[in-house]
Amino acid sequence: MAPPTFEVRVGGTVPEPDLLDLAVVTLAMEAPSTVLYGEIRDEAALFGLLGRLRDLGIEVLEVRRNPDLVPLGDDSSGQPPDAVS
Repeated sequence: MAPPTFEVRVGGTVPEPDLLDLAVVTLAMEAPSTVLYGEIRDEAALFGLLGRLRDLGIEVLEVRRNPDLVPLGDDSSGQPPDAVS
């Protein structure tokens, strides 16, 4: 069974080097915020991601578990709408 998929909405944009460091699967720009999508294996990994965002000074607006979001590679498009990888 695959880990649950989460959406983490943050204020503004996330610099690309920080995205690589966070190992986020993909993101979608929805001005004035950014939505990070990814599989997060457990609560410790979720808190780790949130801690890294806090350390980078990135405001977390919302965290949502999304059981309906298909992980990358499991559908024909491979990405959420308007996504940038």
